[in-house]
Amino acid sequence: MQNKVFICHSSADHDFVFKLAKRMKQDSINIWVDEFEIKTGDSITEKINRALEDSSFFIIIFSKNSINSEWVNRELNSTLMRQIRKRDIKILPVILDLEPSDLPPLMTDIKAVKFSKNKIDSKNYNKLVEPIKDKDKLRVFMQFQDIYFENIEHIDLILKKDKPTRQEILFALDLIKKEEYKNYFFKKITNLNWFEIIKQHGYFSAKNAPPAKKANQKGHYYMPRWEVLDYLEYVSSQVNIPGNEKYIDELLKIIKDVTNYHVLHNKVLDNYITWWYFVKILLNIPNKKVAVEIIDLIPIWLDSRFDNILQGSDLALKLLSKFLDSEDLKDWEKAERIVEYITNVKWIPTSKIEKEFFKKKEEPRTILEPYWLLKSFEENAGKVGIKCSQNIILILANRLKEIIRREYRKTGKFQDFSQYWFSSMFSAPDIGIYGTKAAITLILRDILLAKAKVDKSSTEIILNKFLKDDYRYPVFKRLVLFIIGNEWGAFRNIFWDLIKVDSGFTLFNKNVFQADVYKILELNIYKFGLEEKETIKKIIEKGPQRELPKKNQKKYIAAWKQKRYSAVKSDPYFKSLYEKQKKVTKKDIEVSFQRIEVKWGGGPSPIAKEEILQMSCNEVAKYLISFKEKDHWRGPTTEGLSLVLKSSVQEEPGKFVDGLNNFLNLGYFYIYEILNGIRDGWKEKKEVNWDSLFNFIKKYVQRRGFWKDKYIVYGDDWPADHFWITGMIGELIQEGTKDDNWAFSEAYFGKA
Repeated sequence: MQNKVFICHSSADHDFVFKLAKRMKQDSINIWVDEFEIKTGDSITEKINRALEDSSFFIIIFSKNSINSEWVNRELNSTLMRQIRKRDIKILPVILDLEPSDLPPLMTDIKAVKFSKNKIDSKNYNKLVEPIKDKDKLRVFMQFQDIYFENIEHIDLILKKDKPTRQEILFALDLIKKEEYKNYFFKKITNLNWFEIIKQHGYFSAKNAPPAKKANQKGHYYMPRWEVLDYLEYVSSQVNIPGNEKYIDELLKIIKDVTNYHVLHNKVLDNYITWWYFVKILLNIPNKKVAVEIIDLIPIWLDSRFDNILQGSDLALKLLSKFLDSEDLKDWEKAERIVEYITNVKWIPTSKIEKEFFKKKEEPRTILEPYWLLKSFEENAGKVGIKCSQNIILILANRLKEIIRREYRKTGKFQDFSQYWFSSMFSAPDIGIYGTKAAITLILRDILLAKAKVDKSSTEIILNKFLKDDYRYPVFKRLVLFIIGNEWGAFRNIFWDLIKVDSGFTLFNKNVFQADVYKILELNIYKFGLEEKETIKKIIEKGPQRELPKKNQKKYIAAWKQKRYSAVKSDPYFKSLYEKQKKVTKKDIEVSFQRIEVKWGGGPSPIAKEEILQMSCNEVAKYLISFKEKDHWRGPTTEGLSLVLKSSVQEEPGKFVDGLNNFLNLGYFYIYEILNGIRDGWKEKKEVNWDSLFNFIKKYVQRRGFWKDKYIVYGDDWPADHFWITGMIGELIQEGTKDDNWAFSEAYFGKA
């Protein structure tokens, strides 16, 4: 029952009380006024006493008329005694054309609301009824709470039964029409007998799958969770138990129906939580039951306006492995399809700064984040190469070719980015700079190498394709040389055929191929026959086939030959030839192509790491702000300074994190390298104050102009923008949480 409000007043104030009572009734407040409630023949005292006993609130109208009224004072005194005795009634004084000083002494301690006789002021009215409405809300909530927990107990009892009665089923189905019970029901249910019942009532229907919803903040969305997903995943975990196989087709039908509904209705759902659960369900279903038509739904799940990390990471790391680890050829075909889908490339518009600096309107991005892609193929590239057909290699090669072709068409020049053949995927330099090209190249390289080890004929076909005009970009010839160097016995003939084409001119004179030829010679010279050694000697002895410098030509030629002989000097046949050139150059020449260093902008740092480490953070910040690059090529350069800064932070991350607030006014490039150094310092198990770090990051990204790229650093070859910073923040959080034994505290998860 609603809280009753007793209005105590003098009959002389009838007009005001009538207005007040009418307004309160419109607000559905249960009021009691003697003029409305006491009928002819009723006992006035009995009626008033009963009304007072039933009331939770006592509004008393203090006016010149009521202040000396015997009835008003009697009702007030009775209420005051009850309040002292039971504390179950609240007095709400109303002052009508009086001053607070005119109130009875016992009322001066209670806050009153003041009104004019002729008007019910809305502001003061709300103050008066606020405690009444609050108590009504609390009462309703308490009643609801009692009923809610009682119903939850009923749901628990029903769900525990293997075979609930028809009445119990109907009771539960009626309850879960309300959201608060539906969520609980589907989180708790583990009985497969309910599957058909729930299905018949339409809960698995595609129409019930929730789309992404707009959030309160403009431009933001949130992903509602479809309540049935937890139950569907549970059902999928039981399908391998004899007798439960019948649910497999049901689950796959739901997956198909929901995905097709999304496509047919103009991509209406776009809810990555739903797609993620579909992947988790497939992980539980036997491979042979997952038809190719289900695998072909993957591109739809990855095509999101928002995010695809949840479903994408499970596809790349788990579902792909599930099919690759099988010994069934049909499963390998499905795995090949997954590889094709997760390595897909899309073209997106570039940012304003990239359009201005790089003259590019669009850029390629892998459909899946490069991190998860490379993480997957670090484990799976070998399996893909061994178990999948050559088609997947050609698909990846054509994607890479298309990226290079489109960039070449727009810029008129080819930018070589393939300087990491001898590194693992995750140690490959410049992976961040080259992004999509680098990721596709690394995946292609490792799959091709695995294929070369087990299938010579298919690999030979691929390598010969890469040497034709269709694949005219240097990266493909480098891939061929990489495979030859690693599998010399199988593909040495291709190397000698390349030599014959132009008597070795291209391989020995084009800088782009130096590293590959050097490694081939260094690794395999002991396998060469005499005729092959003489061929190499003949090419090197020709000397450089290019325009020579005007001065010191003899020494230049000797150095050129000595550098190439250094790759084969471990063989006695070439040792003397190396020494002969050394007599001219007067020094040893050693070449290492384990990793080719690429210089963007060139030039040294204006300051050494030791000097930075001796400075305070405030001094470092002032130095960075004051430094201006004068000669981009000879230096000192911004890039050189930033690299020394990164190295200094990596050595003493604790010092720099404690002083981060000194760097709030720095541009993106320096902040990127500072965060980069902190990340690498943490990798080396050096302590970092994550609270200070997150506080700084929050302040930095909240700077005016941060999101509009207002803090580009002059002299930065690759103008770092806000995307660099947000990307590095993501890498920091990832590094800070991926090892449970070396992770930042859960206390900072909210900030993260």
